[in-house]
Amino acid sequence: MSKIKPVPFYYIRHGQTDWNLENRVMGRRDIPLNEKGINQALSARNHLLGCGIKTICHSPLLRARMTAEIFNEVLQCELVSIDDLQEFDLGSSSGQIIGPWIDEWRLGEKLSGGETYDAFKERCINGINQSPRLSFCSMFAPIVIARV
Repeated sequence: MSKIKPVPFYYIRHGQTDWNLENRVMGRRDIPLNEKGINQALSARNHLLGCGIKTICHSPLLRARMTAEIFNEVLQCELVSIDDLQEFDLGSSSGQIIGPWIDEWRLGEKLSGGETYDAFKERCINGINQSPRLSFCSMFAPIVIARV
């Protein structure tokens, strides 16, 4: 199993969606932020002013991209979409209410049409490890916006 490289970066989880409220697993479904999620991003973005952020790396999913764009309204830096930062692919289980089945998946059960938990972890570590290389100046830590 790969490891996250020991380089600095800021990790921001995307804001809330309606499916979060319903306790539904989104997986690769492209669900937007709700009003609270937009407000969460608006509230959080100013905390990183003055931190020297030059790059925002994000999942290509709408909820992460929206969060990145809200942050970028004040940070004004390079936005980079990284496919490997997408949420887990649960295949036909996407959209279901979270239940015991998700723990079984984490323990190794394969879901119909989805990726294994180990494959998900490896992919996300790869995505996180890509982000510092995409920061256009090695002095500045990037932001990674996703839910991994």
